[in-house]
Amino acid sequence: MVLPKSGTLRHPKKSKSPISLWKRMIIFSVSIVIVLKLCIQLFGSASSSSDKNTNPLIHVSRGGFSGETITLRSGYKMPSIGIGTCCRPTAKGPDIYKSIVTFLHHGGRLIDTAMAYDNHLDIGRAVRDSGLRRDEIWITSKIAVGRMKGKGAAGTVQAVRDILSELGTNYLDLCLVHSPKMGRKETIQIWTGLIQSKEEGLIRSIGVSNFNRHEMEDLHEATGAMPELNQIQFHPWIEQEWREVVRWQQKNGIATTAYTSLGGARFRRPRKNRGQKDGTTTSVSILPPSAEGATEGGAPVTEAQVLLRWALRQGVAVIPGATSEAHILENLRVPPMLDRTDAYFEELERREAPAGWFDSKRGPNKFSGEAANAAWGGKR
Repeated sequence: MVLPKSGTLRHPKKSKSPISLWKRMIIFSVSIVIVLKLCIQLFGSASSSSDKNTNPLIHVSRGGFSGETITLRSGYKMPSIGIGTCCRPTAKGPDIYKSIVTFLHHGGRLIDTAMAYDNHLDIGRAVRDSGLRRDEIWITSKIAVGRMKGKGAAGTVQAVRDILSELGTNYLDLCLVHSPKMGRKETIQIWTGLIQSKEEGLIRSIGVSNFNRHEMEDLHEATGAMPELNQIQFHPWIEQEWREVVRWQQKNGIATTAYTSLGGARFRRPRKNRGQKDGTTTSVSILPPSAEGATEGGAPVTEAQVLLRWALRQGVAVIPGATSEAHILENLRVPPMLDRTDAYFEELERREAPAGWFDSKRGPNKFSGEAANAAWGGKR
């Protein structure tokens, strides 16, 4: 026998039994599973805590907007149905906060606001408390042109930064020049400021509101940049000249957003029925007989939904204001009404505008047909 150098005997190694080997493999596999579960719980809780809703009364469904959209010239897809936050007592403070939270909870994703509405802080808080990612929500705001007088393009860039600070975000999806009322020279400076803000990444898309064709062409001629969207009053009783503006915009790659689709806060106030001596209020239908009692898939279609679909079927986005959950849901769930013909909606247009639509003094339209053709209201 040959002795090893250590002076000890070397015995032949015993082969491991198959049973022992399988046990070790099972223990190893179970250990890996346990470790993986612990990692998932650890990192999953860390990520969810960063998105955790700070308000226990709020729950917002995730998944982003999956409804109708309009693609702007910049390539961004804007939801076709949003919520407006102008011109009603409930458009500020706790009421607008609650409305925005409810709107986002039910899948709404486009919020329309403005400097002039003074509700950026409330909207920003609602957006943060929703738990949604910023890129799941579209925010449009507008520059209050009266506050920009003499401040030039730099003043507009600063105004955009102030809007972002109030909303608590680092960009706007869309920012508009709210009105052409300051005249050509001042407005071109404001428009230049929006162009610069877009170049700096503060805004993704830029546009105007209440502008006519000639005013938009002047902006393009002065800066080389045509608005991507024009937000105007648009409903079945709008003047023919403004319909022509919308058609021109569609031919030139300019999207349209309609406001006052439902008559505005002034019209939606309860009205007394003159036939009732007790002063009770009634709902006054504005739909033609063929539209009343309409259904979609067996479900009744409301007056508001018909009016909103009138604009949507023309490729125009809508931003109806609403405070109650019922009205928010009604506005968001506008049925396609694919089986309705042009004649169905033309019948609606032929009816006279209801008394009190938009404004009891000015009538159904904020701007006359002449305003669609007169550039800058005479201010150059």
